[in-house]
Amino acid sequence: MPKADLLRGKLFDEKSFNIVNDNINWVESDWNWVSTGNYEQPGDFDAKFAAAYEQNGLYLMVSVNDSLFCMNEEAGKMTNYWNYDGIQFAIDTNNSGNPSNRMEFAAAQTSNGTLLRKSTAPDVGEILLTGYTKSGEFMNDNYVNISDTQNGKLYKIFVPISELYPMEHPFDIRLSAFVGSCKQ
Repeated sequence: MPKADLLRGKLFDEKSFNIVNDNINWVESDWNWVSTGNYEQPGDFDAKFAAAYEQNGLYLMVSVNDSLFCMNEEAGKMTNYWNYDGIQFAIDTNNSGNPSNRMEFAAAQTSNGTLLRKSTAPDVGEILLTGYTKSGEFMNDNYVNISDTQNGKLYKIFVPISELYPMEHPFDIRLSAFVGSCKQ
């Protein structure tokens, strides 16, 4: 499993998505290729990610080199988002390794536009926070930007601190990233 230091500060501006950090610590190695069928890793596929944190929230960038892009065409529902091109990431909210404390997100371009979904969140009872999205719901689409690059896509995701509740250790977190690559 790739390990890296979480940068303190911003990777990009959360409103314009312009990159503001010239010292990005990309995690480029030790990715595991896992097939959902009988598929081999495409020769042109490669990915890297970087994460940073500051008082307003978490910044995640995932750069994917992939010559074939498969948009999620299920009317923007993202019900089977792992079968299409997109990313998923998970955060261990209290750094315990307990799956019940896991928070998962998924981002993809769909027929209804770019979507970000909080697919899993710890059960914390009634939420009184402003700006908190419950598990299984779509988040504000202003938090994600997916742009074309010369060889694929660049995903930029900002997760506000209110969406990360009940995260306890912002600078020492377990974060995993999954890149979906569909070859239809």
